[in-house]
Amino acid sequence: MSLFSRVGAALAAPFRRSSRADSADSAPARARGRRADGWGNVITGLGGFKDKRLGGYNTVDIVVDIQARDMWRGDDIAKRVIEMLPMDSMRRGYVIKTKEKEISEAIAGAAEDLRFDSAVRKADMYERAYGGSAIFPIIHGATGDLGKPLNEDAITKVLAFHVLEPRELYPVRWYGDLLSPKFGMPETYRCIPLFSGGAMATPIVEIHESRLIIFPGIRVTRLPQAGALLGWGDNVLTAMSGVLRDFGLAWGTAAALLQDFSQAVMQIEGLDQIAVNDQGNVAQARLQQIMMLRSFMNAVVIDTKDKFSRQQTPMNGLADLLQQFATRLAAAAGMPVTKLMGMSPAGLNATGESDTIGWDDSVSGHQAYLTPMVEHGIRLITKSSEGPTDGEEPDQWSIEWRPLRSPTEKDIALTRLSIAQADDLNIKNQIYSGEDAARSHYGGDTYSYDIVIDWKEREAQQKAIEDADAQAAQLALMPGAPGAPAIPGTLGAGAAAPGGAAGKLTPPPRRPAVARGGGKVVAAGAAGSAAAAEGADVPRVDPDERMTKKTDGRSTRSDAARADFDPDQPRDDRGRFGGGSSSGGEHGAGAASSKAAAASEHASAAAHEAGKHPSEKTHTEASGAHHAAGDAHAHAAGEHGKGHGGEGAGLGELAEAVGEGVAGKEAVREVEE
Repeated sequence: MSLFSRVGAALAAPFRRSSRADSADSAPARARGRRADGWGNVITGLGGFKDKRLGGYNTVDIVVDIQARDMWRGDDIAKRVIEMLPMDSMRRGYVIKTKEKEISEAIAGAAEDLRFDSAVRKADMYERAYGGSAIFPIIHGATGDLGKPLNEDAITKVLAFHVLEPRELYPVRWYGDLLSPKFGMPETYRCIPLFSGGAMATPIVEIHESRLIIFPGIRVTRLPQAGALLGWGDNVLTAMSGVLRDFGLAWGTAAALLQDFSQAVMQIEGLDQIAVNDQGNVAQARLQQIMMLRSFMNAVVIDTKDKFSRQQTPMNGLADLLQQFATRLAAAAGMPVTKLMGMSPAGLNATGESDTIGWDDSVSGHQAYLTPMVEHGIRLITKSSEGPTDGEEPDQWSIEWRPLRSPTEKDIALTRLSIAQADDLNIKNQIYSGEDAARSHYGGDTYSYDIVIDWKEREAQQKAIEDADAQAAQLALMPGAPGAPAIPGTLGAGAAAPGGAAGKLTPPPRRPAVARGGGKVVAAGAAGSAAAAEGADVPRVDPDERMTKKTDGRSTRSDAARADFDPDQPRDDRGRFGGGSSSGGEHGAGAASSKAAAASEHASAAAHEAGKHPSEKTHTEASGAHHAAGDAHAHAAGEHGKGHGGEGAGLGELAEAVGEGVAGKEAVREVEE
């Protein structure tokens, strides 16, 4: 080994020994609690037992409920920390959403009468101050044994909501089933009510957890937490108590400095000689005289050789230091400085928008935390048989928190414009109708942004459409209808008649028009059919002459011939035959039924004529009359639902027309046989 190697080894030996003593595998190092997972330096002591940083350790400065009560009463910052978040969370409230707006408003009114929101706000403050709380609903009709689970179906009426502190509720039994969703949570509580004055008159009772709306507090473990009441959690002041204390001391020190901000300084010639010559009493008397004259005369009287001055205490950087303490406290409280201190944003072009957005996010998160508690209380109100829903909980309901900021008039106008554009698109795509939009937005006391659709009403409309389709399908399968087998011995639909004339093709029956948009199903009214049956004036379109004429739906064969169905007749934009107003639709439905009856009568007469004069001509006329009856019958089906005068009354007229048409066809079949 060279000389340099030996010297290097000798110099490195102490460091190697220290390194081994401080290594991760060294038992003495672990026993002394040295750090073995970071950087270390044996010369400076960094990471070793000489490291000053390792002398510190974490402590929990517990604030029990009694201390929290005193801080709530006597410290303005603690008061703001406890109250601000619950107040802002419930300030704008929430909306109860159901299928029917009237039910939503009734439930909200019942909750307001019971002051349920105030109970939630108070319980939230208790939880933040005392580490937990509970709302105890006073229920009539489902009381029974309070230690047993609540039967919500037996609730008659909710009388009130009491807010209890955690000191009033002591857990007695716990859920011990590992497979239970409530495993590890208290099952029953022993209630020891607190009174503001006098002796306690209410006996101690045991209450099941299902009868309480629990606000559990801050729990970090299932184990009992030191300083917290059994079964409850920590309050918000425990985690920030040290920072809050430092902030108070900083402001107290600043106040003490202000008292000594300016000190009076007096320079007396020969003061040291006076003290040496045992003349201290003389010096003291002289000073007292100067201060007395200063107080009486508001002036300082001194000798020409004496001096009086004031000397200020340096306060440089104190304001910045206090601002840093405020920032640290705001971080511990989870609130913006502007909100915690009640101050305006400082700085050039400072608007405080970022603080507002951050605080609104915190409030929204806290509202999500409160949602299950609020829904619990609302559900009990809906379950009461004497409540707004008569004990029937709505199938679909929820709560929706209102926006935290009130919109301006410009914001409201822009929002309604966007909603109107969305409504226009959805109406064109037949998602909902204009009536749905109008009734949803403007049907209540105030404008509503939501669309409410009556699904039961839509199901009824869909069923009416399906029934009409089924009736049309049955009509299409009747003998003589398009696509159905022809009557034996007669010409089928569309077949060439003798003499080269082609039979008239009957179009398939169309789906009856059904009114959408929340209204009732609109069918042919009975008024139009009755008017036609009694000989009232019913306008009809003559396909040949294109003129209007008064006719009797059941009088002459010529009228029945003019009532033949014309496939080229113009239709309106909904694919229905004819047009006009709603009353015209009723007359159209009645006219269609009259056409079917007249066509049936004409078919019977033609069949009778064919029986008396059996010839190819009379046979062809009977067959043509038969087809005319079928065409008129299909026309009556197509006119179904066109009128707006009644609800399904046209179905009776349709059935009557069908029966008469079938009777005519049976007469033709008898003659042919």
